[in-house]
Amino acid sequence: LAAGQSALLMGDTEKACLYLSMATDDRSCSRTAIRWLQGAEYIKGWPGRKAGVPLEPDELQRLLSFLQKQE
Repeated sequence: LAAGQSALLMGDTEKACLYLSMATDDRSCSRTAIRWLQGAEYIKGWPGRKAGVPLEPDELQRLLSFLQKQE
């Protein structure tokens, strides 16, 4: 997940999505998470993403866990 977060910070969403899907074995969750991180996706029951606000260290992990429970 750390690799996915650093790829996101570099603006490489494809690589970030690849890392996320490897970390979660769930491409739909990782794609939703990527779109949320880009500010392009609203996730019901999860706070919206504010542009320019850095992620908390475990925020990505918590988001993926949340998404997996929703399915």
